[in-house]
Amino acid sequence: MNYISSNKFSDVSVAIRTQLPLERSTITAYNILVYMLKTKTELFKTKQALISNLNEAYGMKLACGLSSYGADLILTTRIQYIRSDWIEEEDYIHKIKEITDQVLFHSVLDEASFEEAKYLYRNKLTRILDDPDGLAIYTCLTTLNTNHEISIPIQGSLDDLDQLTLQDIQNVYSAYLKADKHIFVCGCLDEEMKTYLERMDSSSKLNSTRSLLPILDYQEEIIEKNISQSSIALVYATSTDILSEDYYKMFVMNSLLGQSPTSLLFEEVREKHSLCYSISSYLIQFDGALIITLGTNKENIEKAIDLINQQIQRIIDLDFDPELLNTAKKDCIDSLIVAQDYPFSQIDQRFMDVLLSRDTDRDKKIKNIQKVCLEDVSAAAKKLKKISSVIVKEVE
Repeated sequence: MNYISSNKFSDVSVAIRTQLPLERSTITAYNILVYMLKTKTELFKTKQALISNLNEAYGMKLACGLSSYGADLILTTRIQYIRSDWIEEEDYIHKIKEITDQVLFHSVLDEASFEEAKYLYRNKLTRILDDPDGLAIYTCLTTLNTNHEISIPIQGSLDDLDQLTLQDIQNVYSAYLKADKHIFVCGCLDEEMKTYLERMDSSSKLNSTRSLLPILDYQEEIIEKNISQSSIALVYATSTDILSEDYYKMFVMNSLLGQSPTSLLFEEVREKHSLCYSISSYLIQFDGALIITLGTNKENIEKAIDLINQQIQRIIDLDFDPELLNTAKKDCIDSLIVAQDYPFSQIDQRFMDVLLSRDTDRDKKIKNIQKVCLEDVSAAAKKLKKISSVIVKEVE
C-alpha cells in the first residue's frame, strides 16, 4: 500500500486503482460498469439506501471513474471520509469499511440498473459530442489512421452501446473483481482502516504498457455544425517518452507554447491578434502526443492556424524573450508545489511515479525543470510533427 501520511487534512483520501487492458471491444462496457458500481449493492438495495448510508457516515464521499495511461485502463474508486480521531462514534470506521467493501466487491448488476446506466451514459456522451470542443478532440483522436491506443476513446462509443447486453457488463465486472487492487492513501490513517486496506492491496508490481504515437501522414477533417463558433483540435506526435531524458524539455516547451497563462499561443493568438476566445496546449504524456485546442469564428480559422504554426517556429528559432522561458519553468514548478495542497493530486502524482518506477522525489523533478535551457525547448519544438486536425465549423 502506498501511504502518504499527513496531518494537513481533515479528511482521509483513498484511491483504489484496478489496472486493466485498454481495449476498444470493452471500453464502452467499462463505462457502463462505472455507473452501475455505485447504484445498488447486496446490502444497499437501492441508490437511495447507499446515499443515505454515505450521509450517515458523516458525509463520506465516493466516486468511480476511468482513466487511461498508454495501453492501461485504470478503474479508480475514490473514497474520502473524516479522519477517525475527529469522530467519537465507536462503529464509525466499521461503517466506512462496510460501504467501501459493498461498492468494491458486492455491486448488484441487474437489468433495471443496466438500463438506467445506459440512459445516463448515452446522455453524457451525447453532451460531449454536441459540444464543439469535445467533438473536435474526440474526432481528432478516434479517426487517426493507426491502431495505437490513443485512438481508443476513453469515453467509449455510442455505436457500441446498443450492442451491449447485461452479460457483457457482468463479464467485465468479473474481470474487474479478479484484477489486482492497488491502494493509495493520503491523510491520517487509523490502524483499523490501515489493516483493512493493506489486506486488500495487491503485492504485485504496477507496470506501464505504452508506446509512442507514430508519425503518421497528416489528415484533416472539417465538420459543419449549427453552432455559434468554430472549434479546432490539432494533434502532434512528440516522439518523446515520459521516461526519456528529453521529457522535461518537452514538458517545459509545452508550458511555453500553450499550457501556461503567459504562453505564446495565449499572448499572440488571443491577446495580441484577438483571433480566438480560448486556446491552450497539453501533453498526453503516456502516448507521446501534444494537442492544441482553440475556439474561434470561421473567418479566423486559417489566420489562427497560421499563427499557431508561427509560435512553434518561434520556439525553434528562439525568437522570443528569454524571460518567458523562466516564467514557463516557474509555472511548471508551481504546479508541482500546488499539488501538495490537494490530497488526490498527491495520490495521482504518487501513482504515476509507482506506475513508471521512477524517482518520487519532488525536489529532483524541480531540478530537472530548472535545468531546461533555451536550446532544449528549441530541440523539443523541432520534434513536433502535426498528424491530424479537426475543424468543427459553424454554418449560417
